[in-house]
Amino acid sequence: MTSLIDVIFLLLLFFMLSSTFSKFGEVPLLTAGQGNVARQTQDQLPPVLVRIAEGGVSLNGLPTEMDLLKDETLRLNAAEQPKVLISLAQGAQSEQLVQALYHLRKIPQAQIVVVN
Repeated sequence: MTSLIDVIFLLLLFFMLSSTFSKFGEVPLLTAGQGNVARQTQDQLPPVLVRIAEGGVSLNGLPTEMDLLKDETLRLNAAEQPKVLISLAQGAQSEQLVQALYHLRKIPQAQIVVVN
């Protein structure tokens, strides 16, 4: 019985030391109901609308590629703090949202809001 307990403790120690305890990647989201609402003035550019659907991504109603999302957003909104609204259609996958957030987070000081 003692040798069985020793083997169990050795296996337990082996699995505890061989496993990795890593922190999962987090994507901070700001939804439309959170944060401070600022009124738009005349000199500010309107926000850019990114629509994520099952079939792909559109930028202000025009279909675009996911890799070109950052460049097209900067071209449409050359403000210091561009505002980007991400709208999710029925059937949109979470992987598409994460990819869009990955590309849009490369824009310095971008204000990204996810709406339904």
